[in-house]
Amino acid sequence: MQAHSLFVNGPLLRTRSRLPMLRGKPFVLRRVLLFVLLAWMPLLVLASLYGNEGKPLLRDLGTFTRYVIAGPLLLAGETVCLAVLGEIAQRMLDLLSTHDARARFAQVTQSIQRLLSRPLAEVAVVAAAFVLSAGAHQAVDFAKLPSWYLAAADAHALSPAGWWHALVSMPLLLMLMLAWLWRLIVWTRFLWLMARLDLALVSVHPDRAAGLGFVGNSLLGFAPVAAALGCIVAGSVANKVIYGGASLAAQQDAAIAVALLSVALFTAPLLVCSARLIRLARREAARYDSLATAFGQQFEREWFNPGQPVTGRSLLDRPDFSAAADLYALAERVRTLRAVPVRWTHIVLLVAVTLLPFLPVALAVVSFDAVIGALLSLLH
Repeated sequence: MQAHSLFVNGPLLRTRSRLPMLRGKPFVLRRVLLFVLLAWMPLLVLASLYGNEGKPLLRDLGTFTRYVIAGPLLLAGETVCLAVLGEIAQRMLDLLSTHDARARFAQVTQSIQRLLSRPLAEVAVVAAAFVLSAGAHQAVDFAKLPSWYLAAADAHALSPAGWWHALVSMPLLLMLMLAWLWRLIVWTRFLWLMARLDLALVSVHPDRAAGLGFVGNSLLGFAPVAAALGCIVAGSVANKVIYGGASLAAQQDAAIAVALLSVALFTAPLLVCSARLIRLARREAARYDSLATAFGQQFEREWFNPGQPVTGRSLLDRPDFSAAADLYALAERVRTLRAVPVRWTHIVLLVAVTLLPFLPVALAVVSFDAVIGALLSLLH
């Protein structure tokens, strides 16, 4: 098993690979189209056939974003994310300098593959999706359900479209989300196992993460999933703001909450590297402090010895000052070693991707004049 293809497995991926209609290229597009055909189109057809002509469903922005935007993002994001995680796993090999460490890396990859290929995980994802869907429909207040969801003759019974949503559409979306959650757990375990190998870390590495800075690229891989989460919440907010009369400001907590959830979910796996990085920073800081002290004492003895006046000596030809500056810069870099191997730019990008689906909602309720006025105020 090559490291770059380590994560190309897992719940639902094996099932989709067995279906003839999903084989071949472009397989991503085929899966997206099949999801939309199963999760969205039947809702539209059934809602049209049973009394409401599909109009309330077409006005339901929450349902539209879940099954036409968020679900496809979760499917298409696999191509991006699995490639990024595989590249990170491949680059981990560069940090293994001994034969024993590489042998243990092979054991780690085998362990991860066993986790991803377990049929029990696939069964658990499917079962949990149906259980959660059933629980959500049992707990929901029928008075708060949209009209297309309810039977025309009985406001306490589901319409055919409502039944399809409960038995097919919602479970399918939940399966995708749970499969991503399982993949996130396996990714965390991979990092946890790698952090215990004999990694050739460099405390003064320019990435300020001892050479593990590339692990933070995983946030870029999970960006499509973050965008899907933002779409799900933004669709619900759009219904409340556009049709329910709620103010946009009153819904900002939902946007903040999903952004924080996104950062927490996809940054949390990197915390398993923190203990290793903290120990390295403490040990190397002590070593560089001792070296800097010894160098500084020798430097001052040479330049400020009473028997050797500074005047008359060639200052420009001596490398002492350059060496001192370089050493103290390295010592300072050790002190600024990050405990979590992620850059702020990655976090900002993840937040931006999560909040991007809220932009159309804001533009839909904010007048054009107000937008122009705000832009002009920034120029003054």
